[in-house]
Amino acid sequence: MKDISFITVGALGGQFQGSLLNMVLDAGLMVQFVLLLLLFFSVISWAIILMKYKVLRQVQKENDAFLDVYMKGIKLSEIFPESRKFQDSTVAEVFRSGYTELVKITKVVKESQSGKEMEGSDRLSLEMSRIDNVERALNRARDSESTKLESALGFLATTGSASPFIGLFGTVWGIMDTFKGIGARGSATLAVVAPGCGPGDLRGIDCDSGRSGSGHSRCHFL
Repeated sequence: MKDISFITVGALGGQFQGSLLNMVLDAGLMVQFVLLLLLFFSVISWAIILMKYKVLRQVQKENDAFLDVYMKGIKLSEIFPESRKFQDSTVAEVFRSGYTELVKITKVVKESQSGKEMEGSDRLSLEMSRIDNVERALNRARDSESTKLESALGFLATTGSASPFIGLFGTVWGIMDTFKGIGARGSATLAVVAPGCGPGDLRGIDCDSGRSGSGHSRCHFL
């Protein structure tokens, strides 16, 4: 890529000293706001990631423990009281919902059978309704547990999509401040350029120190 301009400068003047903190302090209000906004998003995102990691580990641990109890159990009525010990287990919660619905339907069937004799078609219809109700209860519990596990993931998705564009906005604003400073001072020294470009994007400047042997820096824009 051809050099557009070359700048030879001595020691950097002004308040810009090249450190990260000074670059942030020397930036404009808008760039500082963008940096604070990105920092806020970063802190919240890492907090959610760590929280989800802890929750998922606990859920996985209790799911494994409940499945061991379930596989060793003989009767569902014996497994149900044990399932109450695993409050963080999603599988146990689905089991409790299905078993509760099954008990309710079983009670209804027994009351219907004790009241009158049922024909074959009525008994079949009742059995199918019983299966459908249990299946719906299981699906509701599954969806509810999935929603709990997926909570706050929308923030991570939104942050991951929007943050690069917010950072790009800060970069463009910093470059605008740079050209504004160049126009105001009538010169394009590194002391003028760096404070604006530094917080936004220093990748657009290529500097070689001491090539002329005079201790000066020779920079050009890419």
